[in-house]
Amino acid sequence: MSIRIGFACVSVVCIAGALWLGLARNAPAASASAVEPSVVAAAKPLESMPDDTRQSARSAIAEARASNLASAALPQTVTRIRTVDSVGARVAGAVVHATHGDAYRRLGTSDARGELEVAREFAPWGAFAARAPGRAAARVCWNGEAPSEVELRLADAGTIRGRVTLVGGAPPPPGCQVLAVPVDRSQTAFGRDLESLLSDPELRVAMTDTAGGFEIDDLELGELHELHAGGGGCLLAGAPVRARPGDRSVVLDR
Repeated sequence: MSIRIGFACVSVVCIAGALWLGLARNAPAASASAVEPSVVAAAKPLESMPDDTRQSARSAIAEARASNLASAALPQTVTRIRTVDSVGARVAGAVVHATHGDAYRRLGTSDARGELEVAREFAPWGAFAARAPGRAAARVCWNGEAPSEVELRLADAGTIRGRVTLVGGAPPPPGCQVLAVPVDRSQTAFGRDLESLLSDPELRVAMTDTAGGFEIDDLELGELHELHAGGGGCLLAGAPVRARPGDRSVVLDR
């Protein structure tokens, strides 16, 4: 009787051991079989996709690679321009130009925050200039490479009024224009033709009326300007007249 009981116990132990070994051996296989389908699905080869899907996938991969290479190879070349008034408040809607010598290029308009981001400029000499209605023009010069941050301070502005007369006191013919050039830029303007000066975004110009009267606005308060008259049969000749915003009876004799 005792022999039978011992044999039964041994049998139970053997069976339990066999079951444990079987579970241990099957556990990795079950785990692998549970994970394997999702891995295979994620790594589905392009060749098994439909033609249109395969082409789209290849294009997306190529674009991603090109974007990664470009961002790794090229430095950030952006200049953030801020346009502010005389007390530092942001000015929206200012028109910004890049200047290189006598060449001008419009870059854009400052947004509601008074900001504009542009591609970095590289040149031996250059400048950023801005203008907004009711304010004087602002300029920042640089050499070699434009800075990453630029603030253009648009000063308070005023107006010069006057008239142009020809020999004998007659008014000029229609189309005569009066150009105001800041004295500190008079050397830059010297020797340039009228058309070039009139296209300068930093300079202000006005057309005479039938009696020869003119009014030039948006000039920096307190700044001395040279006034030149020309166009419409009125020659840019004679010594320029100097005036400041607020002057109301300037006479240019041509």
